Amino acid sequence: GTANNSNVKDGAIPVTLSATNVTSNININVTVSDANGGAVSTDSGSGSGATPTPTPTATVASSGSGSGSGTYYYTVECVSGSCTQGVGRPVTWVGEALSPGTLVTLNNQTGCWEVLATTAATPISTVVGLCSSPNPTPTPTTYTVFKMDPCDGVSPYVYARSTFPVTIGTVYSLSGITYADQLYTAIQSLTSTTWDTYVLDSWNDCDGGDAPACLLEGTKVTLHDGTQKNIEELVIGDTLLSKVVLGNPNMPDSDDISVLSQWSSESITLSSELTQITAVTGYPRASVTYINNGLLKASPSHQHIVKKNGVWTVAITTDLQVGDSLINENGQEILIESLSEVNGSFVVYKIDVEQNDTFIADGIVTHNGKGV
Repeated sequence: GTANNSNVKDGAIPVTLSATNVTSNININVTVSDANGGAVSTDSGSGSGATPTPTPTATVASSGSGSGSGTYYYTVECVSGSCTQGVGRPVTWVGEALSPGTLVTLNNQTGCWEVLATTAATPISTVVGLCSSPNPTPTPTTYTVFKMDPCDGVSPYVYARSTFPVTIGTVYSLSGITYADQLYTAIQSLTSTTWDTYVLDSWNDCDGGDAPACLLEGTKVTLHDGTQKNIEELVIGDTLLSKVVLGNPNMPDSDDISVLSQWSSESITLSSELTQITAVTGYPRASVTYINNGLLKASPSHQHIVKKNGVWTVAITTDLQVGDSLINENGQEILIESLSEVNGSFVVYKIDVEQNDTFIADGIVTHNGKGV
């Protein structure tokens, strides 16, 4: 049927309603006319004998404000309290339209939420009232920050964040040109919302001794029975496969790079032995070297058994060159085809083994000595 409001009072808006009942479905069309007879808006809905549930649309409260009472759909964002600040969610609100910036509370979330804009998204929360704190102060995020003592003994303390575990009493370099002229000792861990810079590489001491010879976590180390373990999973007492390097003369039984680097032999052979882990230590690093696109990943001071210019010797990572060769556990030469320094936040591991000072890392025979 059709219903017309013929008795429209001055200033009122005429409304025309029409409805068609087909079986149990009801279609309703609503036309609202302005005072001059022009159509302002139309809407329709359907249902099975029940009032339909409105679908959120961006035009429900397009301005985000007003005096009309109704159902509105907004996006809100957490700004204070125990909710996660900066996280948004779609909500519904029944009442007077809310202006952007209004602070509200929700039915299933804690904290204060700021109304941002209208939305067409399906709501997952309901606004239940205004926030009790009209101007909440966001809770600042705190971080673990380390108090760093400069090695010169006179410069002011520096406060630094780190993306890896920092050991109190260990010497580190810091990022930024302001802090590049010296090293710093971590002396205290504290919680703060501010910091000066970030922690970089660890060092042996304030004199600048390089961090020990290390390999990147995830490096596969061969055990005595031929199985492998990630280097970070090794423990003191583990028995590893080792190789005695025989040449003319044999490679010295030493951990000292100044001794090992003086050794050379035109040819070498390998003899299998067993060796045992006496220490495993992890160190943070801001860069590592990828040999042959990651065949082996080493710190700058790690010692390698390498063939350079046709002669076998021991050299640290920074002395390796494309064209040199490593040797694998089967005695085969592995040509170095690429060397890439990769920057990031890494943890490298140094292992000490005795009696023999070599072990197998990712299939390559390598040395456990540390650089100077």
